[in-house]
Amino acid sequence: MDMLNQAQKTSLTIALRITEMFLDEIEHLITKDNADSHIMYKYTDLPSSESRDKIINDINKCRVIIKKIKDEFQCETEIMSIPKVIGGRLSYLWEVFEDTKSDKLKRYGDVDPALKNKLDPLLTNLMELLSKLMKVSE
Repeated sequence: MDMLNQAQKTSLTIALRITEMFLDEIEHLITKDNADSHIMYKYTDLPSSESRDKIINDINKCRVIIKKIKDEFQCETEIMSIPKVIGGRLSYLWEVFEDTKSDKLKRYGDVDPALKNKLDPLLTNLMELLSKLMKVSE
């Protein structure tokens, strides 16, 4: 007899998946050298080596519990195609930049007419590169 109905099982599966993804992100943040690898954002306050070891240890304990719950309640592993994940993210970015062009910025107030010739070509160039990345990742 199953202890969870399908909707409950789906909810549990999603919660576990999101938790695992966030734990992966946290582990990546504290183990990767983030010093000068970013342009538009910077990470600060990297935990000490001792703290990082404790965090990684706790993350691994969480993974053990996640695995136990997954097995106990027969939660399904989502199979994600890397090209599809990349394509989805790049497609989203393309939309973001389409909505950042000068004619769309009018919704936030008057737009300097020079912006169309200054900003839009750069955004178009970035969007073309994102489209190329999407094609390469397929």
